[in-house]
Amino acid sequence: MIDTHAHLFYLKKQLKDVVAKAKKEGVTHIINVGVNIDSARKALKQAQEYPGYISATIGVHPCDVAGFSGFKTLKKELSTSNYVSVGEIGLDYYHMSAPKEEQIECFKKQLDLAREFNLPAIIHSRESDDDMKLILNEYQDVKKVLHCFSSSVDFALSVLNKNTYFSFTGMITFAKKGKVINAIKQIPIDHIMIETDCPYMNPIGIKGDNEPANVSLVLDKIAAVKQIEKNKIGMIIEKTSRNFFAL
Repeated sequence: MIDTHAHLFYLKKQLKDVVAKAKKEGVTHIINVGVNIDSARKALKQAQEYPGYISATIGVHPCDVAGFSGFKTLKKELSTSNYVSVGEIGLDYYHMSAPKEEQIECFKKQLDLAREFNLPAIIHSRESDDDMKLILNEYQDVKKVLHCFSSSVDFALSVLNKNTYFSFTGMITFAKKGKVINAIKQIPIDHIMIETDCPYMNPIGIKGDNEPANVSLVLDKIAAVKQIEKNKIGMIIEKTSRNFFAL
């Protein structure tokens, strides 16, 4: 199992304890996702402590784009450091921390960087399906994952192509039916990944900070919804994740 979206730099526990528990639960790799340049540097430092087990990403989250002008720094970081993805980037019309136009401009500039550096993008999308669909269709050649996916199956199928993937969090463990379950049922299994989004998005029954070890509970739910044996579906999802991030 690969936790394809974690924010390890936010966790209160010591990293060595988080990693030890993750390994005990069968987690083989963790993608440590930056939300701005500073946190990406922290993510990279943690990845360097666990080479081959933790990988880092860099991007500016839509809630951090207000007034952002550090694209030269972002490009330099991508040029000089071993990041495996551009992200977390995207649109957030729920918090609306920056005007739509500014979010869209920053999102597109970062997708341009993903294209330039031939890296996949990790995308945050909240209450922005219409604009997101338009932008994703402009960047069909860029490999991308819609993380913490919670939109409708109609939206998923409207943007699905060979380069578009969908990742699910512990949020799905609370659902017995509804749009997210329908999406899991209809999205092809080889376009699905799993994540914790730790320390957030706790699976049902988990208190305190979420952590990578709990990604197994997300896999349990997807296996149940897809009605595929856990080990079999786990192997498929891990292969997809390794290929996506070129691990």
